[in-house]
Amino acid sequence: MTRDHDPDEGMSAQTSVGGLGQKYDLPSPYDLDDEMVKLVAYTIVSIKRDEERTMPRGAGTVVVTDRMTPEAFASWRIAEYLASDGYRHLPRSERLATGDEKHLRVDYVVSRRWPRQPRELEKRHVRVLDDIRQALENI
Repeated sequence: MTRDHDPDEGMSAQTSVGGLGQKYDLPSPYDLDDEMVKLVAYTIVSIKRDEERTMPRGAGTVVVTDRMTPEAFASWRIAEYLASDGYRHLPRSERLATGDEKHLRVDYVVSRRWPRQPRELEKRHVRVLDDIRQALENI
């Protein structure tokens, strides 16, 4: 359920040139361990010897908002795939044989990242706390 190669191998950060020639580091396209909103494209692959294939209906894109290890992401996607109606309705010939789940792997890439937006509730709490602070200062 993990990537076949080290996701950090040569990919710990990419350097890009921004406006006016400024250089900055970009996060690895395999790093899921941050507080950003991440758009992640993935494909589920069976690496069973002599039967290697991408799994039918096993590709997609998801939004990830939690910090996650590559192993946790792979486990999540495989569990959802095996429990999905799409998988259960595949012809028997396209489904996995009993015990072949151990041959599944997930390839993925973080396509985009965005800063997480503050919750409206948190904004209201901050405003209320500011009001309380101001009221206490005026006593």
